[in-house]
Amino acid sequence: MVVDCDTMVRSFVGIVVLNWNGRQDTLACLDSLLRCSYLHFRAYVVDDGSVDGTLAAIARRFGDDERVVTIQNGANLGFAEGNNVGMRRAMDDGAAYILLLNNDTVVQPDFLDPLAGALDRDHTIGVVTSKIYFHGTEREIWFFGGHMDRNTGLGGPIGGRQLDQGQFPEAVECDYATGCALMVRRELVERIGYLDTDYFYLAEDVDYCFRVTDAGYRVVAIPTSIVWHKVTSSLGDGDEAPLRLYYRARNRLLLVKKARNKKHPISGSLKGMAWDLRYLGWLLVRRRRLKGALYFLWGMADFLRGKVGIR
Repeated sequence: MVVDCDTMVRSFVGIVVLNWNGRQDTLACLDSLLRCSYLHFRAYVVDDGSVDGTLAAIARRFGDDERVVTIQNGANLGFAEGNNVGMRRAMDDGAAYILLLNNDTVVQPDFLDPLAGALDRDHTIGVVTSKIYFHGTEREIWFFGGHMDRNTGLGGPIGGRQLDQGQFPEAVECDYATGCALMVRRELVERIGYLDTDYFYLAEDVDYCFRVTDAGYRVVAIPTSIVWHKVTSSLGDGDEAPLRLYYRARNRLLLVKKARNKKHPISGSLKGMAWDLRYLGWLLVRRRRLKGALYFLWGMADFLRGKVGIR
């Protein structure tokens, strides 16, 4: 039997797209969203104090489309609070599900259907995420859910850098979903709240998913939902941008402090410290990134000083 999806009762999805001086990426993201087969959604573009004319460009291209709403923060509130602003607006508008979607993504037209469908069918699932490919490739996986050790803050993506040859045909339960594409159900937001602004940038998505599982829900990656990601396009040096290294070092330690399960805390700390030392050595010797190494050490020092939020 052929089902006409447009006549089905669909759950309203609020899609939060955070923008910070990413005009071209954001326009491309919205172009792809507005071609979605899932029609019952609204995109909330939250601008974190951009100076590149993003909001004017959105008004020119999408001004008459009620599915695109813009929110101006007036300052860079960071990934956590910037997304929280959009989440609160989506909640106020009655969204059943809220999707955090990076502005430097392009989505497959039917990517929303399996995400919403999984939450519709299984109420033990609190968060779903997509199969995310590197932008510019057809099927090279960047992220399909992630694993993370609470006692070390060490882990990473499932399927990272693998060519997708059908090795993930089924949904995968995982420790965390990336904030690049993270959909959460409304009642869970009402229960556990929003992203933790202590992180400002990086690790807030892992922290959130740990809180989701602590609340008794599952985090699941859905293989039929496809997104392409221009990885770390907002930072010139990508993963090794000094500011990213600062938050990476500080927030890993913050994550462990907040989320550890109290089992083997000493061995977990030692493993984490050993990883930090190896990574610093790699930055200095192999990559010759002195500034990056200094920012990494700065992040560790700020954790010890109790510094949270924006650097």
